[in-house]
Amino acid sequence: RSVDSTLNFNLYLREHLEDETECQIFLQEVNDLQENFSAIWSGSKILSFAEKIYILRPFRAKGDDNYDDNHNVAVLAFAVGKDDLEERFQFISGGYEGKLALYQESELLYCNEETSDIRSEKRVHIATSNNGLYSLYFLPESGESIFSNHFWSQVFLLVAILILIVTIALIWAEKSYKPLLALSQKYENHLPQNGIQNGNIFEEISGMMESLSKNSMETEAKSQQQKKMLKNHFLEMLLRNNYSADVLSCMDEINITFPAAYYQVISISFGKESSVTNDILTKVAEEIEQLTDEDNEEYVYAYCNYNEKLINVLCNYDSLEKRVILNDIVIAIAESFSYTPIVGIGDAYKMLSGLSASWMESQDEIHKQEYIQSDGQSNFIYDAEYMQQIINAMEIGSEKSALEKLEHFVDQLKENNHSFLMQQYIFTDFMGEVTKLSRKYHVDLAVHSVSLMLSSKSMQGFENAASELIHDFCEKYTQTKRTQEDDELFAILFFLQDFQTSL
Repeated sequence: RSVDSTLNFNLYLREHLEDETECQIFLQEVNDLQENFSAIWSGSKILSFAEKIYILRPFRAKGDDNYDDNHNVAVLAFAVGKDDLEERFQFISGGYEGKLALYQESELLYCNEETSDIRSEKRVHIATSNNGLYSLYFLPESGESIFSNHFWSQVFLLVAILILIVTIALIWAEKSYKPLLALSQKYENHLPQNGIQNGNIFEEISGMMESLSKNSMETEAKSQQQKKMLKNHFLEMLLRNNYSADVLSCMDEINITFPAAYYQVISISFGKESSVTNDILTKVAEEIEQLTDEDNEEYVYAYCNYNEKLINVLCNYDSLEKRVILNDIVIAIAESFSYTPIVGIGDAYKMLSGLSASWMESQDEIHKQEYIQSDGQSNFIYDAEYMQQIINAMEIGSEKSALEKLEHFVDQLKENNHSFLMQQYIFTDFMGEVTKLSRKYHVDLAVHSVSLMLSSKSMQGFENAASELIHDFCEKYTQTKRTQEDDELFAILFFLQDFQTSL
């Protein structure tokens, strides 16, 4: 049932499922859910009919002691229009152009264009749900990969670099040629007569060639340094999952290859070792990167965070059997420099984007070990009492009280020094509670407030985003409550007027 439909089930079928075959299939699915309620009461069924997706779920009233196998079980159905689903996909993705298809196992539930099966396409991107039942396939438009991914800005930058290189080459050639020309003109008439002057010419030319060679070596060293900085920056983007699809095409240019099936991050922390220098971290990273074996498709890259005395090792291999061996070798290399590091090992994933998840797991593992060394217990637990107090204050529209509770809650989080993974967990938990509250009272949160919360990376960012969310909710909640009270007062007034007229 929807807002603009009838309560009569058969009438609804005639209006929305005009095809008799589809109608019979739909009725059969509903009957199957009713008849097999005892076996699948906690499950649901998804069907695609008449430009809508129907989510069918059997249910019954709690405490119904008269229920038996012959009882006709009710089925709750949600009808989601294809246009609404398209709008939702556009909102979540931030806008996309291309073909998008949603499958339930092998059954097509939704496609934004009338097209053949896109699963066989070469450039298709795939996302699978946690339970493995649903898969989302996205095929960008051919023009999208060129014109929407900063193509022209890249072309402009490339042309600017070429012009800069040609300009520098011309300047360098002119600077090099003018001294030679001056020397040639100066000693042209004296060359056959004065051997000493000849010697001076050769010495000056030799000095100039040495200077040019030195400048060339310095330029090469700067180029290598810039490539290393670019490589480290790219590895950091992979760890933080902060990159776009067009960036991946540049990996070969900076000598980064990830062709294998599994991706994993190992984090090595020397934070407790005060005598560890940047040179030692660099040597450890260089020795670990030598584990790369191109013949066996094993690629290892190391990114050094000198400020935190941390080395993040990005591993890529084609089978899980190699994982244990590679982990042991990396740990052995880290411990071979007469220091005792703390090692965190993330899980292995089958997607390149899984490097970010593996990195956060490895960081959380290091944080747990440091916490255990300090007081003997893990800290993947936090007291949510203040969070509940914040929600309770928001539920009565008290912005001042909610902000005071938020301040206490943030102070508590700062005292416990949670890991980055735990911080994201707490931020998500808070956002979930606020979302439940907004749905309960039908208060729409501002997109700006929601996006600010989802992008929070620190406690300070979380506090700022939470404050804005509280203000936005309380302001709209108070306005809604006042409107309801005014409506109730007008209803009472109209009733009294009608009653007085009738008398």
